[in-house]
Amino acid sequence: MEKNGSEALEEKRKKLTNEKQVLFEEAIDYMEAASFSHRKRNQILHQILDEWLYAEKNAIDLELNQKNIYTYCEKRTKNIPKMSTSLKMALLLRVGLLILVVYFVLQFIIQMAGLLDSNIQASSFSFLPIILLGSVGLFGFYLYDKASTKEKAVMWRGIGIVTQLTAFLLFFASMRLWDGILTIRLTLINSTVIAIFMVVFFLVAGKWKDQLEEKELEKDQNDVILFS
Repeated sequence: MEKNGSEALEEKRKKLTNEKQVLFEEAIDYMEAASFSHRKRNQILHQILDEWLYAEKNAIDLELNQKNIYTYCEKRTKNIPKMSTSLKMALLLRVGLLILVVYFVLQFIIQMAGLLDSNIQASSFSFLPIILLGSVGLFGFYLYDKASTKEKAVMWRGIGIVTQLTAFLLFFASMRLWDGILTIRLTLINSTVIAIFMVVFFLVAGKWKDQLEEKELEKDQNDVILFS
């Protein structure tokens, strides 16, 4: 949660009665478990607080307690679309790129150390396993996540799972059987260049994720009633 968003939620939460503050923590737990994007979850929590504050100000009894707070959250969000497949894929892609960024930054550090210690040898890196895991794996995830919108959803989920498993099999097989394909020997120069490219790709993926989140917020902004 972004600092400003977190502070704004906390300021609103403190205006509630102690009982409502406890219930709001339950609502936060529900939202974190739900399949909403980070920004949409923030938006919904703000709107729930607005509703509760409006109700307290106008002496409206919402009849909320710890027994029915989850039911309330379900009704409150039942018409709001969950996180889109595109956004989920953007998040997965960003995590994968972050791992590669860390790896190549570490390789850069190792190569720098190699300038001072001749015993440190250059390592090799194959792009093929990463390409197979990323492309086939994301395609399998796409099939699995889109299954609910298709006929024979169970079959499509099964195909998605099998495709993802195939991605992992190809990943490990390519490291053993095709380790000479798309393989480079890492040096200080190419480690630096690749690390820079990975950082750029990571930032681009983050920008794509932010754009998808903004698009979802704009599309769904009327799906939750704002009372304040």
